[in-house]
Amino acid sequence: MPRRFTLTAAELSLKRGRLLRTFHAGRAAIEQLGLPYFLANGSAMGVLREGQLQAHEDQIVVGVYLWSLAALQRSCSEPTAARRDAHIRETFEEHGFEPVVEIDSEETDSPSESSSCPHLFIAETWSEEQAFPVVYKFAHRETCVRLDLTVFTMQFGLLWD
Repeated sequence: MPRRFTLTAAELSLKRGRLLRTFHAGRAAIEQLGLPYFLANGSAMGVLREGQLQAHEDQIVVGVYLWSLAALQRSCSEPTAARRDAHIRETFEEHGFEPVVEIDSEETDSPSESSSCPHLFIAETWSEEQAFPVVYKFAHRETCVRLDLTVFTMQFGLLWD
């Protein structure tokens, strides 16, 4: 039977410290933007169950509402989605984050890179202007921990991410 990998108490403490520094920096950026937020997905479960961020997590997931992004967009000098997204990226960069760039590995000849800040949902018949953000992915430069700003919206009477 293979030996199980476990972290020492010191390693767990260091990892939780990195997660907490990332969360505090992300919280400062989100609050500067004036967005209501909440921990979501596995990040929320860990805090609810254990009272702290879990050291085995490699990212922190924070939820925001689509209607809050719409309000942020209306408050921009140029009320467009592009300006809103640029404002979000700039604010997170001020707090030590950089946007995550993902590689599309399905293109076998020449994989392409695309920003996940934001990652957009576009239905089959929609134009680019009709797309809406589903997640903004950032990596904290100091801690190398990812923070995902997941966008929640109300549809069919239910809250969706």
